Amino acid sequence: NGNTYFRKKNVSEISFVAESIQLAVGKTYVFESSQTFVFGNVIANGACEGTIDITGSRADAAIFKAKAGVTNITVNSVNILNVNADPVDTFVAKASINLGGADGWKFEDEPAGTNLYWVDGTGNWDDPNHWSTVSGIKSGGCVPTAKDNVFFDDGSFTDTEQTVYTGASDIRCRTMDWTGSEAARPNFEMGATDISGVYIYGSLIFNSAVDINLSAVVNFYFRATELQEINTFGYVFPNIVEFDGNGGEWKLRDDMLMEGDCFIRYGKLITNGFDLECKSITSTDPTEGVNSRGLDIQNSSVTITGKEDVLGRSIYFNLADAYLDLGFEFLSANSTITFYR
Repeated sequence: NGNTYFRKKNVSEISFVAESIQLAVGKTYVFESSQTFVFGNVIANGACEGTIDITGSRADAAIFKAKAGVTNITVNSVNILNVNADPVDTFVAKASINLGGADGWKFEDEPAGTNLYWVDGTGNWDDPNHWSTVSGIKSGGCVPTAKDNVFFDDGSFTDTEQTVYTGASDIRCRTMDWTGSEAARPNFEMGATDISGVYIYGSLIFNSAVDINLSAVVNFYFRATELQEINTFGYVFPNIVEFDGNGGEWKLRDDMLMEGDCFIRYGKLITNGFDLECKSITSTDPTEGVNSRGLDIQNSSVTITGKEDVLGRSIYFNLADAYLDLGFEFLSANSTITFYR
């Protein structure tokens, strides 16, 4: 039920050749960056119940290459990030979202994104019947995509302590905002099928009354490309939290507590005077160029509760590349860092 990774490197830079590959609705597929994947066909058809993520493992893109003689490979309702296509315009993405680093793809009918409201109380995230374009009214909608803002407000629930279950697919949206549903005291829980990731392309705003109970295997991925906010209201993230967005900045509006590791792969995390607690903090840039990365912990307290790897690195920053081009900004005035083992 988790994501699928194609990460084995090959000296020839061609990872594998396949006549056809089929991708499932609602899942995320991660392809090793800088490697080439040769396909005769890619069967990837997202639906109203969920899109499909096709992504490279890092900012330097993976490459999809069409087999000799193939002139058209079409996918539908997918999100593409850091995967280039060769030859140009052979790979066609209909009703799909370009999240960046998708050179060579031909995008047709790319959705603009909208505001979606949860309605009608208890249900699964991947049930379109619970999404509406109008607050409090069932007006018809699809499961949110990476461009859609989602709201849980005073029109979302028909009684107190009703539950939003995660469903069978990873969760994707732009901003997730629970403001206005405090009186309903809702629950946000893992469904019958364990998911592995929550992908936020905008801001994340919980509230003081929502009870969140997700599995310890769930990672949170923040993928914004501009300034966004995170207001946790005391929620403890159960596993890994990753920040990865070209131009992305995330400003805390509350303390941010994590049971797992914190990775800053692209963009800047700003604690804004609030506390940060996690097992470890890692920010490295394995690409040939330089990812702009940063951590601003000014006027904040940072607590490190574990270690990241077998070498015992609790904090590991790659400040520059081999050419000494700086890629990481660390601001720490009036801050404290405490290590616990």
